[in-house]
Amino acid sequence: TYYLAGFESRQKNPQGALALLERLSTEPGPNPFAEETLLDLASLRLRLGLADETLAVLPPAGRSPEADFLRGLALANKLRFLEASSVFLSVANDPDLAEPALYNAALCEMLADASEKPARATLESRFPQSRNLAALKLQEAFQQVRGGKPEAGEVLESLAQSQDAPTASKARLALAEWKFQQLDTAGSRLE
Repeated sequence: TYYLAGFESRQKNPQGALALLERLSTEPGPNPFAEETLLDLASLRLRLGLADETLAVLPPAGRSPEADFLRGLALANKLRFLEASSVFLSVANDPDLAEPALYNAALCEMLADASEKPARATLESRFPQSRNLAALKLQEAFQQVRGGKPEAGEVLESLAQSQDAPTASKARLALAEWKFQQLDTAGSRLE
């Protein structure tokens, strides 16, 4: 049943996979895939936008870094950014999940408009070559654009010159849109 649920998920049938995993999680008897079933069940519920249901099936905080990572995603999905950031910071102690956890924590700090940003500083110090830093700077630039900050254009211009091709192309497109909003049609066309 566990493998069939995985197959259904890969076949773009998350509801079918969810039904199989829910049935498997309630079956009596030993389940050699109990932890995997629980994590996949939570992940599928999150993918389907069921954040409350995701939080309901997760084990208590601190038992599993993978479960806590999903907890952070569910909390962020519920717009509880400061709580999510705190959860991601605790997950960052796991070496396998540290970089994505710090990125998500920093992103949540930004979205919560937190006055202090320890996750960003930790991400920069522990992973100075991370592509997630460029992605985070791009998200910060988007936040500045949404806030109507005049320095957004300069930040986007800087990111458009980035060595990270995906970030540079997204920044260049955003810069073209920003210039168009500023009624600089020639500059927008150039970008």
